[in-house]
Amino acid sequence: MHLTDKQFAYLLILPSLTVVLGLMLYPLFYAAYLSLHQLILTRPWLGTPFVGFQNYIILFKTPFFWQVIKQTFYFTAVSILLELILALIFALLMARGVKGENIIRGVILLPWMLAPAVAAVIWTWLLNDVYGVINYILIKIGIIRKPLLWLGTPRLALNVIVGVDVWQKTPFVFIILLAGLQIIPGELYEAGQIDGASRWQLFRYITIPYLRYFILVAFLLRLPIALRMFDIVYIMTGGGPGGSTDVLATYTYYKTFGEMNIGMGSSLSIVTFLITFIISIVCIKFLKPREGMS
Repeated sequence: MHLTDKQFAYLLILPSLTVVLGLMLYPLFYAAYLSLHQLILTRPWLGTPFVGFQNYIILFKTPFFWQVIKQTFYFTAVSILLELILALIFALLMARGVKGENIIRGVILLPWMLAPAVAAVIWTWLLNDVYGVINYILIKIGIIRKPLLWLGTPRLALNVIVGVDVWQKTPFVFIILLAGLQIIPGELYEAGQIDGASRWQLFRYITIPYLRYFILVAFLLRLPIALRMFDIVYIMTGGGPGGSTDVLATYTYYKTFGEMNIGMGSSLSIVTFLITFIISIVCIKFLKPREGMS
């Protein structure tokens, strides 16, 4: 049997593709299966009866679930928006060329080199209300009079976690946007300047259109990570105070391993997947680069 080059290429990647799809699809379908059953490990005598969409109905009728959804969306939207803005500013500065460029790049990338758990521990120490350096400095320079409970105040805690995530993830977005800036033809800027375009016009009509694809890539890479943020939240606040920093990942963890309710935890996992999938599809549709721009 004679195989064409294309068929032979597919044959070569088939084993790897089978493994990858198995590792991706099997957990997804199994989680969907569990979400339709009642499975509570602390009550084995109940068995695993099929309950249909009962887990989802209970979930959607729980007020705290909607609070978690709101907090997750807030965390995701604010984090990614700030990361894109800061990364774009840093990338524009680096693309223009500055003194000590290599050193500055190293400093910018340093937070990204830390594991999220390590970053969370460091910032927990820095923000401690008793011996934290942040409170000490702010008191010394007269900005505050007494230590702030950064992680113990509901209105502050979630914003602090957003700040830590932005600090740690901005370098990742910076690398993507800097790569995009470096492939924009310099002739376009020269032609724009000859035509009398201002810096804002050059940025709006040349830089941003050419960066659309890279912004989309950065967004799509950050979106599932932000929606599934766990380690920073769990280490810094554990979802507290009073659930004010709980996000989908920590809520799923609590339901699955705290209450040992595997069915409910699986339902939350499927909800997270669907939210990520729908938002990604919508963003791909509206942020897709124009034809002829690669």
